[in-house]
Amino acid sequence: MKSMGSNAKFLHKGATHNPTVDSVFSTGEPDMPALPTGMVRNANGRYYLRRRIPQDLITSYQDRREIQISLKTSNYRDAYERFRLEDARLVGEWNLKRKRLAEFQAARHIEVSSVINALTSEDIERICRHFKTVSLAGDEQRREDGNYDCLLPQTLPPPTPGLQ
Repeated sequence: MKSMGSNAKFLHKGATHNPTVDSVFSTGEPDMPALPTGMVRNANGRYYLRRRIPQDLITSYQDRREIQISLKTSNYRDAYERFRLEDARLVGEWNLKRKRLAEFQAARHIEVSSVINALTSEDIERICRHFKTVSLAGDEQRREDGNYDCLLPQTLPPPTPGLQ
């Protein structure tokens, strides 16, 4: 294979360099730009969106590794528009699945963490240390923000009559 030098550009399968137009790549047809990543064309000329399913969502797709959606056209311009719409829809679907998965895992975590049959003295000590650490961190943050002084009069008990 001939070296293309430091300015080499990688072409998708089936693409050729058009030397008459600077840095324009084609699929072998005149005036056809390179296909965007994820857009493929089969032997019959039909375009498809083809994407690898993200690792964290594979279980949502019955362990399939990739998804392929027909763009139902062999016209490049129509396929490109449909590709952008379908790609955006797919990314939105993946974001929704991630959100639902996170909500499910959070609900499951709450169910698991809320079942406590008995507390040992070590558990109580750990809870107290955690509460003290969180309280002190909150107090320190309010002090650093300059909001600590405005809370003091609210936390002091009212003066007792006759002890002045």
